[in-house]
Amino acid sequence: MLFVTLQTAFLTSALILKTTLANVLPTYFPKCYLNDPKLNDCILNGLNTMKPYIGYGIEEIGLPSLKPLYVQKLEIRQEGPLANYSLILNNYTVWGLDNYEIIEFQYDPNSLTFHGGFKYDKVIMSSLPADISGQILLAPVKGIGLGHSAIGPISGIFEVNGVLKNVNGIDFYNTTNVNVHLSIVDGSYFMSNLFDDLDLAFFLPRCYLDDPELNECVLRAFNEIRPHVSNGIEEIGLPPLNPLFIPKLTIRQDSPMANYTTTWTKFTLGGLDNYDIKEFLYDPRINTFHFRIEFSPLQLAGIYELSGHVVHIHLEGKGIGRAAI
Repeated sequence: MLFVTLQTAFLTSALILKTTLANVLPTYFPKCYLNDPKLNDCILNGLNTMKPYIGYGIEEIGLPSLKPLYVQKLEIRQEGPLANYSLILNNYTVWGLDNYEIIEFQYDPNSLTFHGGFKYDKVIMSSLPADISGQILLAPVKGIGLGHSAIGPISGIFEVNGVLKNVNGIDFYNTTNVNVHLSIVDGSYFMSNLFDDLDLAFFLPRCYLDDPELNECVLRAFNEIRPHVSNGIEEIGLPPLNPLFIPKLTIRQDSPMANYTTTWTKFTLGGLDNYDIKEFLYDPRINTFHFRIEFSPLQLAGIYELSGHVVHIHLEGKGIGRAAI
């Protein structure tokens, strides 16, 4: 939910950089020219000038209303070793996307690239109903309920790449790619009924939120299930952890300083079953769990292929990788 929302938030700004050739733009739409020596100031002022209009949508460029942004149905899927789930958000609503501030803007005419920075105070999202099924961090999740989150302040930097298209003797800038890097100071997330209809194994302890000794119950539960964790617990979708075996794992990073792809096969992670829960506390006022866990050294191994660059250093290779942390 977070990624999709923030991507939408930034595209709000990116959209006004892309000239729509087929439509007549509204009179308040900023007109900036690539050969203007004050192009950066023109676009920066234009983005701020358009702020009152963006909240209500701009039909000419296909921008919907952002006060709030409403999406009738949004489907999100993630597939990975530690997060494999399907999330359907109905009546998905986002507040705060129109309350942006562009703090920097630069254009490089040689690479046809825009760079800049932006800020949001807070972005609030909700969905009713939200339908989720799958597993996150090896724990099964399944349920239909209310989804709500609030994040912010948010700051970010962006890079916009494009090409020039000549129409009737005039060069227009058309966006081809947008990269965004975000810094989120704080956030809260809530989703009800995450664990509906899950049958638990007979040996799994039951702990209840209204138990005055809930914290002690949970600590005991972690210790009691330790012998079963190594071999996996099918009822909650937990695979064997001695070691955890992942047939294929792909990791990608795409940023100006690090852009690479590495694929691991026959990847194993040993030591996850050798844990020690040091602390567990439940705060009923805000429905929040806090816990501290320690692991003995973890062993990682697998066969890898790597290509890309890190800090302008080209990387290319394949072989056997091992690590202990």
